[in-house]
Amino acid sequence: MPPQKTTPQLQWQRRMRQRPPLHQAAFAQPTGSESPLRGKPTVVVNKSDLVLIPNVVVNGPSVDAELESMLKQARELSESAFNEDFSADVTKKSGWKLSLLVSRDHSIFYGFVIAKVMKGMLSVAKISVAVEFRGCGLGRHIMNELMKAAKRQGDVYEVCLSSLPEAITFYKRLGFRTYEGLRATAQEDVVEGQVYMEKRLRQRPRRSR
Repeated sequence: MPPQKTTPQLQWQRRMRQRPPLHQAAFAQPTGSESPLRGKPTVVVNKSDLVLIPNVVVNGPSVDAELESMLKQARELSESAFNEDFSADVTKKSGWKLSLLVSRDHSIFYGFVIAKVMKGMLSVAKISVAVEFRGCGLGRHIMNELMKAAKRQGDVYEVCLSSLPEAITFYKRLGFRTYEGLRATAQEDVVEGQVYMEKRLRQRPRRSR
């Protein structure tokens, strides 16, 4: 049997099968001209006062009353940036988890990220920074904190996401690699035109034969 020719689309499909399914772009283009991460800084943020709260419960009786205001702002930001509320997606069954970037006293909401770990890979679905704090480096801060936590977990080896072309430079600066020529089509589970990107956190152990 002659060897099968590998096309860029076949390579994309293979990469897609190897990683957890991405619910939506990590850098989806919101309604309007501003991105959910970029912008001109309008305030000065003391990053030593920031905390990324992981695994925030978004539904049911277990919701932290102290974080209700932060959750409301996160939902509003999601609807503005991605045209949808994330609440239906962040469930125990789906595995997607919400992390909130807030001040240490929980009085200021800065942004959020939705991600999950599956098969040793951290998959990022959504990330957005509140409009008034864009341009302050908080998108980078969220990603760095997320990756630090993944490294501490010990069994996470890569971070993956899909990016629109205008966000590729942002992720490359964080150490992500693009798979050139591998772009999602309307049939994939990401927004058409996005580029698949990965960053290695540590070497995967070799499988024993």
